[in-house]
Amino acid sequence: MARILIVDDDLSLQTSLELYFSAQGHEIYKASNGLQGLEMTKALKPEIIILDIIMPKMNGLEVCKRIKKKINIPIIFLSAKDSAEDRIKGLEAGADDYVTKPFSLKELELRINARLKQSDANKERKRLVFNDLVIDYNQKQAFLKGTLINLTPMEFELIWHLASQPNNLFSHKELMAKLWENPEKVNPNLLHVYIRRLRNKIESNPKKAKYILNVWGQGYIFKA
Repeated sequence: MARILIVDDDLSLQTSLELYFSAQGHEIYKASNGLQGLEMTKALKPEIIILDIIMPKMNGLEVCKRIKKKINIPIIFLSAKDSAEDRIKGLEAGADDYVTKPFSLKELELRINARLKQSDANKERKRLVFNDLVIDYNQKQAFLKGTLINLTPMEFELIWHLASQPNNLFSHKELMAKLWENPEKVNPNLLHVYIRRLRNKIESNPKKAKYILNVWGQGYIFKA
């Protein structure tokens, strides 16, 4: 069973979720505002977080960005904000899923189980192999044809984020939020600089990239 952190200022909802999921054997922890949620995440290292968006002290979008910047814990937004734009903002902040209120407890249970299963699979995949390219998360190193690639910490975080979810399109905003704590203060061209550096280091022919592909106007894909 898993350690689940619920971050929501609705105390009645907290209680309902606690009763439902603790009955299934999960360990339930609760936070009533964004800052408390951040502190409990650091202290408890939960296996999944259920996160509201509109909360006192710090909104859920900012909480999600800060958590994902430090550690890749599955996060599911549980919010009354149900427009397509709200969902996009939540996913761009780094959330793994987005459930709107009112919701079915059974549906939330299935979504949580799916994310926990995916997280377990990712923990087993700390070493990614793509033909002649090997990326080792534990060592924070990458190898091309058996030769160590000299990557900066930022370059490694970028390639790991892309390669750990191959064939998945990442928007410019999503990658910026992953790499920088305050992406709005960073020149967006800096992301292109890091992408170019990575291509020069991991691609046999950077001008005809086979791993890091650009989807014009949308973002980047790591091709497996």
